Amino acid sequence: MKKIQLFHGTGFYFGRFEAGKDSTGKLVCKKDVTVWSNISQSYAMNKAKELKPTGSVRSALVSGNQWDYVMGCVNGKPDGVGTPFDVTKSGGRSSATNGKTTGASKADKVYNIYDLEGNFQEYDTGITNYYNSGPEAIVRGGCHTRSSSAASAYDFWFRADYQQSYSFRCILYVL
Repeated sequence: MKKIQLFHGTGFYFGRFEAGKDSTGKLVCKKDVTVWSNISQSYAMNKAKELKPTGSVRSALVSGNQWDYVMGCVNGKPDGVGTPFDVTKSGGRSSATNGKTTGASKADKVYNIYDLEGNFQEYDTGITNYYNSGPEAIVRGGCHTRSSSAASAYDFWFRADYQQSYSFRCILYVL
């Protein structure tokens, strides 16, 4: 997890990796594990709460505001191969990832955070009614199946659908 400072000393820890599953199927946030995909937004929200549900630490699904804040923090910072990370442009990182494991590409590492652009798009907590066909879930970031997706990309999909190309990212709050 990467701590992102907010206002007046408060903050949240932004997951360094997309949500993953360990060999027992437990939710983890670490490198080289299977990405947790084929999931709906509501299920992702519930799973994110399970990462650290005890004591003075709470976990949740990342919000759109938190995603945007992190984009501001990482924009222009060197990626894992030394190139300035531009959150608005695709750097070809999608072809460097396999879409199966977390943290697969050094090129998609910035500010010690992986997979913002090149692995799976990730649900945030937002919903929209863009198509007026029911609530659609908002997804952020890039995807390994799209060569032109950027870290700051914003899209949406039907909220109740389980999607193979969508994952999620957890945040932690220390209370």
